[in-house]
Amino acid sequence: MHKNKSASINHWFNLYYKQLRWFILAIIALPFLAISYFVHPMGDDYWITSLVREHGYVEAQIMLYKSITARYTLLAIAGASPLSFGNFWLYKIIPLIYVFLFWGILSYFFQSYICKVAKNADIFFLSAVITVTYLAVMPGLGEGVFWFSSLVSYQFGILFFLLWLACWNWYYRYKSGSLFYAVATCTLLVMLSGLNELFAMLATGLIFIILSIKIYSGKNSRLEYIMLILIAVAWWFLLSAQSFSDRYVAVPKKNEIAIVSAVGYAIAQVGYHVLKCLLNPFLWIGFLLGAGAFERLLPYIQVDQRMLKKRALLLFFTCGISMLLVSFMTYYFIDIRLVPLRVTNLIIFILFSALLLAGMLASEKLRQHRYNKLQQIVYQFRFLIITSFFLIGFFTKNNVSAAYSALVSGELNRYDQQMKDRYQLLKNCQTDTCKLPLLKDIPIIIRYSIVDNDPHLAEYFRKKIVYIE
Repeated sequence: MHKNKSASINHWFNLYYKQLRWFILAIIALPFLAISYFVHPMGDDYWITSLVREHGYVEAQIMLYKSITARYTLLAIAGASPLSFGNFWLYKIIPLIYVFLFWGILSYFFQSYICKVAKNADIFFLSAVITVTYLAVMPGLGEGVFWFSSLVSYQFGILFFLLWLACWNWYYRYKSGSLFYAVATCTLLVMLSGLNELFAMLATGLIFIILSIKIYSGKNSRLEYIMLILIAVAWWFLLSAQSFSDRYVAVPKKNEIAIVSAVGYAIAQVGYHVLKCLLNPFLWIGFLLGAGAFERLLPYIQVDQRMLKKRALLLFFTCGISMLLVSFMTYYFIDIRLVPLRVTNLIIFILFSALLLAGMLASEKLRQHRYNKLQQIVYQFRFLIITSFFLIGFFTKNNVSAAYSALVSGELNRYDQQMKDRYQLLKNCQTDTCKLPLLKDIPIIIRYSIVDNDPHLAEYFRKKIVYIE
């Protein structure tokens, strides 16, 4: 009797799977969208905008370029934050905008590599699955998505990176629109390089790899040469700034950081976070939800499968080295002993790229007879498998369970009210020195730190702040 009931539930689930899969995805995504309402600025968000309010947009850009960082695109976007206009409400919708931008740009990226005859519904769903799964497994959700300064530098960097790759591919797909896509590709490359040195490094390496392959194959590589010149100019602009020298170059000499130590740390960090990601139950829910759409899209992907197989080792090696380089360069060139989670988020994104590549390479083997039985079992018991992963996910520590817990417990609501009270106290304070009570509820799910001693808050409100118990 119990067996028949279980079978009927699975049959019903498979019958209405197309509708239910969006519902399942919505359950995972809902807390990440909801907690945006409770987000407040932190650290550099106050500092950069306080300079803009005091000195003006252009002057603030020049000051920051000379003294703090040469990341010109980052400074341009961060300086235009809603806080520059004294608006705190618009700040709350920035994470929402990012999530939907990620979804849309990822869909556009896939469309650039897939024939037009493929169903857009599958492209949109697969992109939605990857977007939500990335949020669910991201090591540093608080400082990655809900801290604007970090969001611009790293997550916007991913968006620009995907757009750059998509336009690069469109350039070769449609010769009639080659001029437009050539300009778009070059513009995006320049903007990408100004967001973060790590993205400039990844872009430089990719250009060299593609250029080498094209030269070896005797193909036209004019666009790649142009991009190589542009990335060289961007590097000059970044490296020649005094702020770059002060921030990075002097640090290894001062701290005498050993290269061997940095390599060891990079291997340990990448290994730990890759393993942690692979053990996350919501990653496997993402696999199960997206597998059908991915399999249907595979025949329409406009990539030379023979070339892909020949250079599979090179591609996986590139992904692995990229993850290690991101960790190594950050550890070696900054004055801390732990690589920030906002950087680790980028490592996980590269891992996702490697997993998609692995799926493409394994597609033929998955169609072989020996795998058919396994696929049938997974399909038949899909409901039970997904339900099991959901239960494991909600009763273990991860982004989804933490977000739901913070919402249900009222922790986020209390934090939001305390921050609003704090702003009101600062506005009503008539003296140069203001006393503020320390925050009692500090949800790490939307913050990069639980330490309540933000010096830049005082700069934004132009007050001296004394924190009291």
